[in-house]
Amino acid sequence: MKKIVVYPYENRVFSTIEKWVTDKYDEVIYCIPQDKFLEGKDLSILDNREKIGKILNTDIEKELKDACALIIVDNVWCTKLANNITDIIERALYQGLKIYICSKQIKLPQQIMEEYANQIVLFDKNIGDKKKISEEFYYKQISAPVLFVTNMFEESDSYEITVNITENLKQKGLKILTLTNAYEGNLLGYSCIKDTLDSSKDIEAKISLINAYISEYEKKEKIDLIIVEIPGGIYPYNKYLRNDLGTYLYMLNRAVPADYIILCAMFDLYGDAFFEKIEKDIEERFKSRLFAVHISRKILDVDLAVESHKFGYLYVDKQRVKKETDWKKEIPVFNGIDKHDIEFICSKLKED
Repeated sequence: MKKIVVYPYENRVFSTIEKWVTDKYDEVIYCIPQDKFLEGKDLSILDNREKIGKILNTDIEKELKDACALIIVDNVWCTKLANNITDIIERALYQGLKIYICSKQIKLPQQIMEEYANQIVLFDKNIGDKKKISEEFYYKQISAPVLFVTNMFEESDSYEITVNITENLKQKGLKILTLTNAYEGNLLGYSCIKDTLDSSKDIEAKISLINAYISEYEKKEKIDLIIVEIPGGIYPYNKYLRNDLGTYLYMLNRAVPADYIILCAMFDLYGDAFFEKIEKDIEERFKSRLFAVHISRKILDVDLAVESHKFGYLYVDKQRVKKETDWKKEIPVFNGIDKHDIEFICSKLKED
């Protein structure tokens, strides 16, 4: 039985891993850094979603003993435990495991990279890694319709929703070009724009690079829909929690103007006034249309936010989310972690 270990795991990448391993590995083990309380618990405990039927493991050394591969995913643990993760990778290489790395935070010694080149696969490519924009380049119109998946606040599930929508539409026979802010998207053939957005290039160069990439892609293949995951948030929350001031949304809308926007929002008791304001802002600022709203199970931990000036989250039950969002009819309101909701939204996208 071919077994692969995922480390350091978080639910954000569950859909990606499950879709990628389908025809490659027989068993997937999800490992997190040592936590006795979480050992053996269902993955759902991490963010209060419905039972997934897979358990968390904390003894990665034990799990690697009979594994044939290890995949490193990109998250905050890669920064906090970089040296530890590097040691784990090196020991796994000595055992003969295949190593997939979806993070640029993990740096292996050059000697190791060369010696074990046949065992290491880097899934950290970015659209600008080997591309330069000619000085003669002019901005070009994009032919295919464009869908943005953006956040009301940071970490409102935009990556997972992007994956779920993309894969559903691909199953319906549509040709999709997906741009994400996550290296893990490379596993599914998506195009990563993380390094381009975070680079020191000026804004004009970033816009030109992304526009040129899509323009050239359209020359090679007919695309039914372009999906772009937008990092950060649509607005600043307050003077401390700035959501990148919504700048990524403006920048990407210049590179590839959106026809539709799906907004990922944290759970709250939203009313008509909220949706009307968002609709109006999107129409006026971006000349686009609010297509649907994903309501996350996350809710802002205000006490933590005030105390640390960082976003922190609590989680609510799915049924409570359903109860509070069912009333909205004009704009589809859904939970993009739910398969039935994703099917509903994707059917509407295909019809539109």
